Amino acid sequence: MALGPWDLDARIDAMLTTLSSDPRVEVLLAERQPPLSLDALERIQAELGWELDPRFVAFFHANNGLRVFWVDASFEPEEDTPDRPWEHWLQARSAEVPCGSIQVPTLEEILFEPSDFEGFDLAYGEHIATVLGQWDMTMFYERLKEIDDYEHDLGMGSYFMPGMVLDPLYPDPVVIFSDDYKAAVDATTPMLAREYLDMVVATLGIERARRDRFGYAGDPTTTLFLAPQDWLRDFPDASQVLDALFSPGANAPTMRRVQGLSTMEGRPVQASAYASYVDTTLHDSKRIPEDSPSVRVIRKEDFEWNHWVLGGRAVYEQFPENHPMVIPILDHRHYRVENPMTSAYMPVSTIRTLIGAPVKFHTPRQTPSTQVACLIGIDLTSNRADPRLWYFWASFSDHHDGTWHFGSYQYNHVLLSELAWIGLAIPDFHHDW
Repeated sequence: MALGPWDLDARIDAMLTTLSSDPRVEVLLAERQPPLSLDALERIQAELGWELDPRFVAFFHANNGLRVFWVDASFEPEEDTPDRPWEHWLQARSAEVPCGSIQVPTLEEILFEPSDFEGFDLAYGEHIATVLGQWDMTMFYERLKEIDDYEHDLGMGSYFMPGMVLDPLYPDPVVIFSDDYKAAVDATTPMLAREYLDMVVATLGIERARRDRFGYAGDPTTTLFLAPQDWLRDFPDASQVLDALFSPGANAPTMRRVQGLSTMEGRPVQASAYASYVDTTLHDSKRIPEDSPSVRVIRKEDFEWNHWVLGGRAVYEQFPENHPMVIPILDHRHYRVENPMTSAYMPVSTIRTLIGAPVKFHTPRQTPSTQVACLIGIDLTSNRADPRLWYFWASFSDHHDGTWHFGSYQYNHVLLSELAWIGLAIPDFHHDW
């Protein structure tokens, strides 16, 4: 029967007891760590430098770390994996049989241990994460912590990974749901970490609940799922959830309640205390370091352009010999233009002086309409009255050995008549998004 008002501690007890006693279930691993003490919390927050919301910390006061793997007892893995419960679970998940996984470390490990989200070779300002009011992608990765690596694949790593955003902007921390081995971190709707943990316990760690709740709808820049008050009140207990998983047709009301977690509408954010979570104002926490390089200077001979695809060879052919290319590497919103040339007066002779320089321009009919790039040439052969302006854009990654390499790149052109304005791109670290 349902437990009535949500009681996290009692729910965890009931989950573990039910899983261990139900003959349909094989528990591969169940480790519940002792509660986090108040003294330990004081030490953690002193090291962290700010106080965490007590409602978030409540999970760790119930158990400072929780690891559970369970599968359908009738499922037989391809090979015996008694020492590798995560592999057993992964096989059960692939076979689409009932199974669950929870991998919540201790609070200390979440906050202070190195994270798998670290180490992405991106330069500051290169990409903007369209989540939680927008973040510089590199800074966002630096703040993501592993809170529940429920896949825990020892091979390629976890394709899906919940990540908790650790920053004083969010004393009540937020969880995002990454996919593609952590390459995509801003494609789903974020939610509060404490509500995420409650949901995982209520649904016995089944993967589908996680994936469906985060979903791929809405604008993550201005969206934060805030669960309705008492959203888990009278939620089916662990035995009822198991009945629904093993016999969904015979337990349709319970299954609808479980599935309803993913379609439930959240409370308004803009009118709540959490409005700052999706505020697009450039907070101090979000400012990229001012000593970050804003451009890369290369020369034509520095790269074997002819080994590239057509775009690379075209750059090689278009660009003057022994002329430096100054390529902007920040998002266009980190550059300003002073005294831009507009469509009313845009002489080709003046634009020609910008070849090799970083330029910022606006073309209303293109997407994106505003860009920064290195101007590499002007083509008058097709139409002298409306020449083509060729430009080159590239991202860079800094390697640990001090070298740097191209990531993505774009070689393109725009007609002079398509430009609303163009000018020299000047780095501006204080410019808002």
